[in-house]
Amino acid sequence: MHLHIAFSSDDNYIQHLGVAIISLLENNKGFDQITIHILDNGISPAGKSTLRSLTASYGRAIIFHELQELLQGLKAYGIPDTISIASYSRLFLPVLLDASVDRVIYADCDAVFEASLEELYAMDMASHTVAAVEDHVGLSNKTNIGISEQARYINAGFLMLDLEKMRAADAVSVMTAFIRKHDGKVQHHDQGVINGVFADDILILHPKYNAMTSFWEFRTVRDIEQYYGASPYYPDALIQEAREQPVFVHFTPCFSNRPWYSNSSHPLKDRYLYYKSLSPWKDAPLQKDQRSLKFRMLDMIFKAVGPRYYKMLFK
Repeated sequence: MHLHIAFSSDDNYIQHLGVAIISLLENNKGFDQITIHILDNGISPAGKSTLRSLTASYGRAIIFHELQELLQGLKAYGIPDTISIASYSRLFLPVLLDASVDRVIYADCDAVFEASLEELYAMDMASHTVAAVEDHVGLSNKTNIGISEQARYINAGFLMLDLEKMRAADAVSVMTAFIRKHDGKVQHHDQGVINGVFADDILILHPKYNAMTSFWEFRTVRDIEQYYGASPYYPDALIQEAREQPVFVHFTPCFSNRPWYSNSSHPLKDRYLYYKSLSPWKDAPLQKDQRSLKFRMLDMIFKAVGPRYYKMLFK
């Protein structure tokens, strides 16, 4: 089986990209072939050389896809200057990848892989174009992009895409038209676009395929639902399975600082540090906490009182 997987990065995130790639390759040795597609948002020649050497050491392939010209056209759609145009790069996978590639996994690089993707990649997507893990968002996040409150809203940090179906439906044109329709101000940006366009065409995956920081921050699903004002989420048993046996650990921003910061309290920070120790960045120092004093204090209060009382104090 030939795995095609895509990441998006620039030079600022290249260490995390490298760590994610190492964790992927360490845990997916059963694939006959792996081709890693990098949506290049400004990686230096030296950075590309490092990533090529890293991937070659595992006997795998890597391809860099230039995006600048492709993304420039989005600026005319009214996307605010405060938003990185590069964040929309995953929308163009159907046209960036060769027509012979009929399926791809897209993964954010602020993450590590802890198990094989073979079972997922061989999964029958049936009539669905997108497969992903549901996110916990308030109802307004759905209605603001024109989908119903009952729709399942996904986190776009880990996606499996049927590129063949996307090309047949000219999905890139449909997605860019969606951005234009909303004058470039789509809530949650590219994630909102994917949810808005594919609302009725999404296969919901087990949460182990995108184990977000909130899975550890909140003790129960009820706490998640109440804190975010979210519609019914996964059963507690599935979230517990995702905690115990995650496939993809996604270090999403929450109250625990991310594992590349020296004061991180994420319970799986050591997994990031382990894969970092195997990387060319093994000697890179951890970063200092860049959050303001206000946010660090809020973090401490959240951990002290729990989500329910925290929300009562600060709603």
